[in-house]
Amino acid sequence: MQSIDRISVLEKVLALAGKSGEEHEVAKHIINTCIGWGVSPSQIHVDDSPSRIQSACTTGNLFISFPGARPGPEILISSHMDTVPLCIGAKPVLDGGRIVPAGATALGGDNRTGVAAMLCLIHLIQFKKIPHPPLVFLFTIREESGLQGSRYLDQARIKGCLFGINIDGGSCIEGTKAAVGANRFTVEIHGKASHAGVHPEKGISAIMVAALAMENIFRGGWFGKVHQGGKTGSSNIGILSDSEGLAIGQATNVVTDFVRIKGECRSMDPDFMNEITEAHQLAFEGSSKKILDHQGNTARVHFQKQCEYRPFILPQNCPVISLFEKSVLALGKTPLLKDGRGGLDANWFFEHGVPSLTIGAGQNQIHSLGEWVDLVQFQGACDLLEVMVSKATT
Repeated sequence: MQSIDRISVLEKVLALAGKSGEEHEVAKHIINTCIGWGVSPSQIHVDDSPSRIQSACTTGNLFISFPGARPGPEILISSHMDTVPLCIGAKPVLDGGRIVPAGATALGGDNRTGVAAMLCLIHLIQFKKIPHPPLVFLFTIREESGLQGSRYLDQARIKGCLFGINIDGGSCIEGTKAAVGANRFTVEIHGKASHAGVHPEKGISAIMVAALAMENIFRGGWFGKVHQGGKTGSSNIGILSDSEGLAIGQATNVVTDFVRIKGECRSMDPDFMNEITEAHQLAFEGSSKKILDHQGNTARVHFQKQCEYRPFILPQNCPVISLFEKSVLALGKTPLLKDGRGGLDANWFFEHGVPSLTIGAGQNQIHSLGEWVDLVQFQGACDLLEVMVSKATT
């Protein structure tokens, strides 16, 4: 069998640029690597998801399919190709049992560890000829910008999959069986400009309306970690800008007449996720009535929400959970199941009818300058994938 250096495979993909929407170099590397290993171009497909995604994309989702070497369920194996912008220019270096960035960047372990683990599994299929059922390898785009690749993927490519193994996390023996959903919201506050020194009473400050609303949200317990009536969730207000996405206001001597605010609300309970969002809407609409100009006019508020992705929970009898647990035990480890606080491509796979468990491959301190990859966990993920596809049965 042709040997492979797993760490070298990982280092190569960590060094690739590929922030959300610009994953073409990553896709090109995956395709060229697989063809170099003897994968037929007929097994490789790039879908038309960019035609359904409103943001710019340089490639679509990448699918690589393998017919079964033995009977068994068709399985989806996935990870996302994109990273956050902080990873651009990353230069991975070995540091004992870790890989760290050489400079002032993040590393892209989220989710190049998953990409590399999948490549290592493809290499095993090609050269070790491990027994496996039909497999669909999916490398998604734009996960970091709202799970857009998995949302708008070509569903026909995964319709035969009984379940999925998604790789996106830290520990290879922890399986994420559930994840929160998220609403995104945009608030536009239309006030009224006036001279802030000569006639402030003639203006309606959009900034003050926003401030009063945010105070109401905070005091009501609807900001950050949210606990209401035994239900839990979270919320955040992340962006305040003018209509062009620039700094709010024009000058200190002008009452600011417009503010745009963007935020999110999350929960494992879709009804509570909407309840948190509604609390934000009521706060902004209520605060708009508290600031009046000299004629009694108030601000106008336009609140718009969108469900970015719904929460999901895998049932305990889901076949992928059983496969994960017995595979981890076969490696002499103790399997753990957990719920995720962030969105995953698995949220949309569940919506598409492919219940998917997410495992880790060594990511640590993601989206930060202190990011690093645990090589023990990465190697463990590679081993676990081999065992899982070997043990999968109908």
